[in-house]
Amino acid sequence: MTSKTDKILKIHPFALMFPQMTDEEISALAKDIRKNGLVHPILMFEGKILDGRNRYLACQKAGIKPKTENFTGTRTEAFERVISLNFTRRHLTTPQKAVLALQILEEEQKLAKKRMQAGKNPPQNFVEGQADNARLGEANEIAGEKAGISKETVRQANKIKEKAPDVLDAMKSGQIKSMPEAQKLSKLPQKQRDEILRLMKAHGLRVQEALNIKESSASKQRKKSRKGTQSKSEKSKAADAKDVFTLFDYFRIALSKSTMPSGERRELRQKVLKFLREELPDPQKKTKKKQEEDEPSFLDTLY
Repeated sequence: MTSKTDKILKIHPFALMFPQMTDEEISALAKDIRKNGLVHPILMFEGKILDGRNRYLACQKAGIKPKTENFTGTRTEAFERVISLNFTRRHLTTPQKAVLALQILEEEQKLAKKRMQAGKNPPQNFVEGQADNARLGEANEIAGEKAGISKETVRQANKIKEKAPDVLDAMKSGQIKSMPEAQKLSKLPQKQRDEILRLMKAHGLRVQEALNIKESSASKQRKKSRKGTQSKSEKSKAADAKDVFTLFDYFRIALSKSTMPSGERRELRQKVLKFLREELPDPQKKTKKKQEEDEPSFLDTLY
């Protein structure tokens, strides 16, 4: 492995615009470097790695000291070089290119501002600033051209950045494979979006797969909640009915001991029973067909 005395190289911000290789890919590259050596030296600029971040990590893993060489051009030329080198050797998804275009926009604006402060004119192929929609559209088109996508895709990426910047990391890493997926995810509420991103990262899922799992889980929870509520409600009604009928038994016994004339007692009992029939379900009644048969119902037994 790399010796403790070896200087740890820092990564230049330009190099960070591109996604890093996976651990498996770094391991495979380290194996190749052990066998064939480092074919392409690490390119340095401003004392940091401009190109070759993955090769550097693979060299560390392989225990080989990397060869380096310095880039002697301007900052603008360094920026153009790192874009050119990475596009020729990498297959990037559209969302990855969209994130790159946003970074190109941001960096070009910084470079243009520095050139203006130094009294130099901005390059002819870039529109500095975003004063109005026309200039923004032109800037998007130029950044999109450098990243290999349309200005409409750059515009979509800008909207995602404004509305849901947390989605950009998943776009850059390659988890999100298409712009429609990115747009769909960006429109979700923050809490739901966080959960979807967590599922995607933990299980390597696409956006729709994570959404399906989330919806399935929510559906099961709703059914369980409804079942529990219904069960509780039914038990409560049964308990209430049982209590009422118990009270009616006490009422009937008390009525039988009353000095009230028998005709009036019978009339009062029938009125109470009629009220119970109309307002409360018969807990022993099963079906309408069963009721139509000559079997006495629970309420009938109260006479």
